[in-house]
Amino acid sequence: MWGIDGSLESIQWHDPCRFTFVADSAGQVAEIEVVDANLRYPRSRFILYSYQSRYGNPYGESDLIAAYEPYTCKQTIRRMWFVALDRFGTPTPVVTFPRSASQDDINKIVGSASRSGTASALSIPEGWRIDAPLDLGRVEPGAAFVTAIRYEDEQIARAIPGQDLTTGGGNGTGSYALGKVSQGVSDDWIQSLRADLAERVLTAQVAKTITLFAVGPNAPAPVVRFPNLTDGELAARRDLVAKMVSGAVIAPHERWIRAYLGLPEG
Repeated sequence: MWGIDGSLESIQWHDPCRFTFVADSAGQVAEIEVVDANLRYPRSRFILYSYQSRYGNPYGESDLIAAYEPYTCKQTIRRMWFVALDRFGTPTPVVTFPRSASQDDINKIVGSASRSGTASALSIPEGWRIDAPLDLGRVEPGAAFVTAIRYEDEQIARAIPGQDLTTGGGNGTGSYALGKVSQGVSDDWIQSLRADLAERVLTAQVAKTITLFAVGPNAPAPVVRFPNLTDGELAARRDLVAKMVSGAVIAPHERWIRAYLGLPEG
């Protein structure tokens, strides 16, 4: 929002899903449409940042696209696990009966045994026996499902830059050296993103527009740069935030945390 004197008064944040882009004949964004209000505004009214844009696509590409497939696989595995719990949670009862038993007696006892999972008591004639040797070795294959879910969690973490070994990927089997390398990748990604935002948003759009309104079209716009945080500064900030969150001093969703750690708005 620009003031009458050309100064920047405020920046309004909105849900990106409310907006679509209207291109001109050259394929460049000319207008931005507010879908739920059926309104169009010129491109100059907005600060536009396209994350991981390819071939001029103004919408960019989210990191979560790479995480979508393992996410859907994880949901399928969870549903299969629930089915297995329902099927194998209670062992299949096996009725051993004497040869002299009639078919009616057998049917009655088998019917009672099949309801044994919800029954508080069960009576059987002398000489009969009910046990569950059939499923003792396969009551519920939980270990296989847990392994599969952990694998999908690791793939989701790998899809988001800096979230693999730095957030517990590898089931705790990664070495300290691997963890440091992964943390270094995360730090480089943060620094690169900060530099990209400074160049494409603050310098090319905000500073340029303020200079145009305040000084004129011939004045050079200032260049905005973020000083890179050192490894020690980043580590100290992460450690402080982690301790404050674990100690219930702050909530993990507080908006200032991302700025403090040098991350863009989520």
